[in-house]
Amino acid sequence: MEVLIGAERVRVDPRKAFGKGGEADVYDLGDGRALKLYKTDAHPDIKGLAAEEQAARARQGLQQRKLPAFPKGLPAEVVAPQELALAVPGARGRSAPPAGLVLGYTMPLVRGAEPLLRWAEPVFRRAGATSAQAAQLFSAFHGVLHALHARGVQIGDCNDANLLVQAAPGLLPKLSIIDADSFQFGGFPCPVFTERFLDPRLCDRASGQPVPRLPHDDQSDWFAYAALLCQTLLLVGPWGGIHRPRDPSQALNAHRRMLERLSIFSPGIQLPKAAAPRESLPDDLLHALAQVFEHDVRAPLPLPLVQGLAFVACASCGLEHARAACPRCRPHAAAAVVTVVASRGAVTAQTLFETPGALLAAAYDGPTLRHLHHLRGRYLREDQGCALVGPLDPGLQFGLAGGVTAVAKSGKLVLLREGSLPRTLCVDDAGAGGSAVLASNGTHLAWSQGGQLFCAGEESLLRPEAARGLWLEPEPLGTVLGAATRLFLGPAFGLGLTRAGALTVAFTFTPGRRGLHEELGLPRLQGELVRARCAFGEGRAFLLLALRHAGRTQHRLLCLDREARLVAEAEAFEGDGSWLGAFPELCAAGVLLFAATDDGLVRAEVRGGKIELVRLFPDTEPFVDGATRLLLAPGGLVAAAARTLRLLRLG
Repeated sequence: MEVLIGAERVRVDPRKAFGKGGEADVYDLGDGRALKLYKTDAHPDIKGLAAEEQAARARQGLQQRKLPAFPKGLPAEVVAPQELALAVPGARGRSAPPAGLVLGYTMPLVRGAEPLLRWAEPVFRRAGATSAQAAQLFSAFHGVLHALHARGVQIGDCNDANLLVQAAPGLLPKLSIIDADSFQFGGFPCPVFTERFLDPRLCDRASGQPVPRLPHDDQSDWFAYAALLCQTLLLVGPWGGIHRPRDPSQALNAHRRMLERLSIFSPGIQLPKAAAPRESLPDDLLHALAQVFEHDVRAPLPLPLVQGLAFVACASCGLEHARAACPRCRPHAAAAVVTVVASRGAVTAQTLFETPGALLAAAYDGPTLRHLHHLRGRYLREDQGCALVGPLDPGLQFGLAGGVTAVAKSGKLVLLREGSLPRTLCVDDAGAGGSAVLASNGTHLAWSQGGQLFCAGEESLLRPEAARGLWLEPEPLGTVLGAATRLFLGPAFGLGLTRAGALTVAFTFTPGRRGLHEELGLPRLQGELVRARCAFGEGRAFLLLALRHAGRTQHRLLCLDREARLVAEAEAFEGDGSWLGAFPELCAAGVLLFAATDDGLVRAEVRGGKIELVRLFPDTEPFVDGATRLLLAPGGLVAAAARTLRLLRLG
């Protein structure tokens, strides 16, 4: 496909796609610009869905007028449209758009940034994204909102995916606001919304559905600001957690709670175990947030409440808080083995490793448990050998392959091993955020380099050729699209997922064996892929995807065989109260799937093309939560928490 940008005809390369949402695809033009192209009613993601086709036609008609009228001189944090992308004259084909039709626009490409949603993930926060940085970020965002409103502009769909954050240790975080074409201004409405950040004041309470009946306004932007601040500082949004009233029949789901203004500050709401205690914030800020969520106060949060936050990390439990004393601190009672016996059986939890620092990665290398943790400015391996010196940096990705520590950031992959010289590779990015196309399983490392898939073990990664001192390069296993590819690696085989343009491809590969098994027959995946994780069992992979579309986030769990063919599936919506709605960490054992939840481990199985919950292990509840990573280990499962590795043996 070609588009006209100014006087230049530009050919759109599907391999350069790095973003795929419900309404548009985004491409890297290679010169510091990104190209956003709207999906037409003929797009394969939309074609055949009557409501989606109608919405695409309406969107295309609106943008013919809205994009040329986009306001100038907005704050620098806004990633604004630069040039229009038009249909080229003389294009042939039945579905070719008429010459001059606005198909999209160019904008600056934001690299090395993470969406704000990552800042609400406990694992990401443990890796060095601090509450102090978050407070700095929201102090700056406060001024941006005021400046936009002074120009008569509202963000409208203000959510944690269209706010990007560039952060590094010791530097002020930088905010970028994308999807500016959906802003509301000059009589042009913002037609989209995200449920979790939608102002309930705009909805009809009697309908029972979080769908806006009134247009966005300045006040709804300030509601979204408060909701985002709450989610980022407490790791739970205003309607998160579970409603547990004295009478279980009176329990309300997240939608109903939103409409009834029953927030996390109301009685009877149980927060996720990985969330920060409400009491970690000062009373005046807690009161102000409760007024917003429960009493429809819509004045901007007073800036001093945010600027004045002074966070410290508890020396005992590690909690970041803005109080005079830690609200949950208690002495550690570390015991090597703890046994819990209940009516449903016994669970033994053996502490394998504990650190006062931050546990960052863990994997099995045969019978050996490999891990990486950060303590006092050093990244340490399981033998206490120092792999790297430096502060915690959430922008770093880690992989473990034997004694090799792989560290990736901004298209660079550095391989480190004690006694060997570091080795640096240029690797493909999975998207504009700068995450590398990288996976590891404890024994091997897989990565994409120049669109080629590589997979190698420790000796191949860091073994110089004796005669000339040159590195022995591993052979590529096959060709992948590179951009927008996710890689996962299990003990016996790996899985990749690529979404570029209209194409969604799943493929499997085997370390040491050339060739990929590709499968194009996956179920239709609608929306923007915001998170993905995978667990490998006996001849199968359980792929869990979070897809954001039409204001909601759907969780799709796909069971694929070694040829990437679909075996079974399950789905849920984010926050619906089910085990899958929490987007749990996964681990497979043979044909069984285990997931970590706040209520303990659950086990699911494939039955008749569906993945169904079979059993809950309530005795495991003291040792896991929804953010606990799981590893299959000899004799049980390893639960990797913020600071601890425990071996769980299920009775």
